[in-house]
Amino acid sequence: MREIKFRGKKASTGEIIYGGLSFHNGQPFIDDYRVDSFQQFCGLDSNGDEVYEGDTVIAHDKEYTVRLVPKYGLFYDLKFARKK
Repeated sequence: MREIKFRGKKASTGEIIYGGLSFHNGQPFIDDYRVDSFQQFCGLDSNGDEVYEGDTVIAHDKEYTVRLVPKYGLFYDLKFARKK
């Protein structure tokens, strides 16, 4: 089973942080920090780098933007892709 984790941009400083996602009063938080935006971890690419929603990967000489499809999971198998 794959790990469910997120990255987001801290609302106060713009720093990128990683961790678990929660909501308080309708606001998204990663760990104890409010974030402006967040992306879910999708897996590792062929180089072992972490890939999140919205990242661009290259596979078969084409660029793709990684998206999760709720019913089916990843749109593309990342073991044949590398992060741009």
